[in-house]
Amino acid sequence: MSTLQIRQMPESLYALLCQRAALAHRSLTQQTIVDLTSAMGGEVKSKRLAALQKIRMAQATAANAQKPDAQMASPQTNSPQALSPQTPNPQAISPQALATWLREDRER
Repeated sequence: MSTLQIRQMPESLYALLCQRAALAHRSLTQQTIVDLTSAMGGEVKSKRLAALQKIRMAQATAANAQKPDAQMASPQTNSPQALSPQTPNPQAISPQALATWLREDRER
């Protein structure tokens, strides 16, 4: 992978970049790559959304595998799962799989 060094960067721009990195829980290098990709017309957000969708699908699959047949046949309309099917269940996915997906997303 290539390396880029920026000299004489204005302090205000550097501070803004540091602030954006902190808010996004990224390193300064990761934030710089994300911002440059976005500025060049890249699709940073869509890759992240695709990774989140992959996580949600895995969680839904795991949650459905754990449900008894009686609950699947007649779901309750007042249950939180019935009201928001996109809400991820943190216990439905292994911590290792989640860490792997997050690491893959940050490397993009």
